[in-house]
Amino acid sequence: MRRVFQIICLFLLAVPVTAQTGGRNVALVIGISQYQDKKVPALQYSDKDASIFASYLRQRPNNKVTDERLMLLTNEKATISAIYSGLDW
Repeated sequence: MRRVFQIICLFLLAVPVTAQTGGRNVALVIGISQYQDKKVPALQYSDKDASIFASYLRQRPNNKVTDERLMLLTNEKATISAIYSGLDW
């Protein structure tokens, strides 16, 4: 059940920030397995799921997202500053 919740959270996080801008697809994909705050329990696969989802977006047959238009933030790279920058990117 926890795994299903992780996948749903990843999907919900990735989809709203995938947008069409000037006819080009862009995506911000975030996956955090290890949080800085040790009170937050570690998640086993969030970072790997985010990487897999990013690969899927790059390889979709009809609607690819190029590397230049995809931002992947995992674990320590997913700071609040980086996330806000990604949303503004």
